[in-house]
Amino acid sequence: MNKQNVVLASDILTGKVQAGKNTVVCGGGMIGGETATHLAMTKRLDFNNRQVTVIEIKSDIAVDEEYTRRIELYKLLDELKINLMTDTKVVEIQDDGVVVEVNGELEKLSCETIVLAIWLFT
Repeated sequence: MNKQNVVLASDILTGKVQAGKNTVVCGGGMIGGETATHLAMTKRLDFNNRQVTVIEIKSDIAVDEEYTRRIELYKLLDELKINLMTDTKVVEIQDDGVVVEVNGELEKLSCETIVLAIWLFT
């Protein structure tokens, strides 16, 4: 993956890179959730009309976390108005967004930054 609009969650969390106006986080585990909340809180302080969306292939987010941590994460995601798309598969990463599959239908999500918060295997 060698696109300028694609960054790692660790680079966002450490401040190595800044995200654009609209951001899609690929991966709804705890790292994806924490990255999304970090982005939303930063954007809420710095800019208006910013949007963060989390895409998760499973039917729920942070499924490997204990129940209380998941509930806390859900509350924060809701409070920060982060869009959650579960049961959603990333099909293609483009220069201006992400193509996802939801319920067998393809949909394009336009964004400036795509954050990878998933395990990548080669």
